[in-house]
Amino acid sequence: MRINHADLFLFYAFASILFISCTQETKKVDYAAKVNDAYLTKDELELLIDSSANENQKNEIIRNWILKEILYQQAKKEGLVDSNLFKIKAEISKKELAGAMLLRNYSDAQKIDVPDAALLDYYNKNQNDFRLSFNAYYLNLIRFDDYEKAVQFRTFLLENNWEKAVAQFQTDRSVIRVRSAVTINEQDLYPQKLAKIVQALQPLEISIVISEASGYHTVVQVLEKFPKDIIPPLYAIRDDVVERYKAERLKNLINKYLAELYSQNQIDINY
Repeated sequence: MRINHADLFLFYAFASILFISCTQETKKVDYAAKVNDAYLTKDELELLIDSSANENQKNEIIRNWILKEILYQQAKKEGLVDSNLFKIKAEISKKELAGAMLLRNYSDAQKIDVPDAALLDYYNKNQNDFRLSFNAYYLNLIRFDDYEKAVQFRTFLLENNWEKAVAQFQTDRSVIRVRSAVTINEQDLYPQKLAKIVQALQPLEISIVISEASGYHTVVQVLEKFPKDIIPPLYAIRDDVVERYKAERLKNLINKYLAELYSQNQIDINY
């Protein structure tokens, strides 16, 4: 069979084009940012950000990655990456990161129960830690992005209790935030208009619909008022007490885990 040179040329030309095309495809990366030949892929970005991160936070992470990559590439050009000092510090950093990840995995795996009796005992023993540094309010709060829905909620609440009202509106898409039976320090109440109305409310009184410049509309019900320097009852600060109780229990568990690891290894200090 005789091979036509024209056909052979076309075959090689097509093969070359296909090879170049495939090579270019392999170089294409689904990236969020790049610096020269270094890429921050979208998968890598997802690992770096919290699931609740907003666009501004994502952009900040990307900017930080770009800055670090620029500095790294410049350091590499100047030979710093090949220095013994860099290699020693990189090895130390790698071990620190591995250790931090190990402790994070261990912490995440711990299921810390909070028995009522243990929580009450912890609260009683550490009451001074919960003494208020500011005036505080034990309250219910709900925020909408629709004024009419906020009015409807308040009207319903006037004839029903808080739990029933929240249940009635729990699937409403205009609901932005719900906080039930929480204690909030005075300086953490914002905007200022909300703070002033809360300060004027009497226990169990329901506010008017408080409209904000941001477009949100809030209804708040004050349950109790706590002056500065007092220790609120456990029911009013339960979430805070639970959080601190769990943190202390976890700290003790980590210390026990570290002690076990220490005992399982041959350690000699010669200094």
